[in-house]
Amino acid sequence: MIVVKIGGSLNGNFRNVCADIKRLYDMGKKVVVVHGGGEATNELSRRLGIEVEKVISPSGIESRRTTKEVLEVFVMACAGKINRFLVAELQSLGVQAIGLSGADGRVVEAERKVIKAVTPEGKIRLIRDDYSGKIRSINATFLNQLLDMGFVPVVAPVAFSSEGELLNVDGDTLASKIALCLKSEDLIILSDVPGLLRDLRDPESLIEDVFPDMEAEILRVAKGRMKKKVMALFEAVRGGVERGIIASGYNDSPIISALQGKGTIFRGRSECNFEPDGVGREVWKWRISQSALEAG
Repeated sequence: MIVVKIGGSLNGNFRNVCADIKRLYDMGKKVVVVHGGGEATNELSRRLGIEVEKVISPSGIESRRTTKEVLEVFVMACAGKINRFLVAELQSLGVQAIGLSGADGRVVEAERKVIKAVTPEGKIRLIRDDYSGKIRSINATFLNQLLDMGFVPVVAPVAFSSEGELLNVDGDTLASKIALCLKSEDLIILSDVPGLLRDLRDPESLIEDVFPDMEAEILRVAKGRMKKKVMALFEAVRGGVERGIIASGYNDSPIISALQGKGTIFRGRSECNFEPDGVGREVWKWRISQSALEAG
């Protein structure tokens, strides 16, 4: 079982990603795809003349304010355009893909959030009319039924609420929740960077391995949207996912190369064990398991 999150910044660069999904599909691997849609939403908003407001949380994470109008654009761009193009690309390669939003089979249920945002003056304001959601449940039974039937679910980050509303949810968090519910071995987040960098201007500053006791340090290193990805991967490996990986979606073979160790790898407890370091402390040691590709 492999869950792959395709970042919204990769919109239009799906071919190599889909070719790798085809390889895994032909090997008999079960694959679930989650995708973003931020860039497509921003582009469509500009074309429609709709202003998109950015808000910054107290922890420094920038996100899009989802008004009712922006939600409609998000659904069109994400659950419509991106989801359909991804499914079409996979189908053209011979993969039995099926596109889903959270409302389809109640795959993703969420509740509306009250957003905390920092004003330019440094004050905290509460936004209560936002259409962003906090994920409450994943319909793992339905997803497993689709997987057992040979489908590759392609899930847009659009959730369904108990009030019957569509909500915008974070794609990285959604991928983590799905990986946990399906007991996935690997969670791969593909982005426009080679992994987690200590210095965004220096590709050589890539952090290759992250261990369970490094959470506080890594969260200090992660900036902007990368912090969401890091938080999602820590949640996944804490919950039993063996490996979480942040890797570039622009490699010739992005998923396979990530499975072979290219990118930043978050090691789960099944790959780690405590050993004494010689002075009475316990430190994390890890052992490299066979890659999913070799195991196939």
